[in-house]
Amino acid sequence: MQGGKHVYVEKPCSHNPREGEILVEIQKKSGKIIQMGNQQRSAPESIDIIGQIHNGVIGHAYKAVAFYANSRGEVPVARTAPVPDGLDWDLFQGPAPRTPYTDNTWDYNWHWYNWNYGTAEAGNNATHELDVARWRYR
Repeated sequence: MQGGKHVYVEKPCSHNPREGEILVEIQKKSGKIIQMGNQQRSAPESIDIIGQIHNGVIGHAYKAVAFYANSRGEVPVARTAPVPDGLDWDLFQGPAPRTPYTDNTWDYNWHWYNWNYGTAEAGNNATHELDVARWRYR
C-alpha cells in the first residue's frame, strides 16, 4: 500500500485484534483497498444464495448461525526432529520467537500448533463460515 497498490491478504488477515486495527489504520491512510482472501466470496453459488437471502427468498433474515465440521482426525503429537531438506525453518518462523523444529507440524499442520504461528480452526476455517454469516449483500 505504501507503493500505491491495493493489497490482497491471505486468511487470516491478522493474528490478533491489534494487527487488524493496524490494517484498518493503514488502509484509511493510504486510501487503497485491502481484501482478505475468502473462498466463498468468489463462489458463484455463495454469491447467488446470499443475494437471494438478502432479497427476501426466506423472508426477513434476522439471524445467521455459522458452523464447521470435518473428519480431519487427531492433531499429530509434535516431536523435536531434524529440519527437512529444503525447509528454511528460520524463514518459516517469520517474526515469531525461535523454536526447535518439530515433525509433522509445519506443512499444513502448522495451523494447530503454537499460537506464534497458527490460529487453530478459528483462523483456518471459521473465518470462512463467519464471513458468510456476516455477509452484507449490496
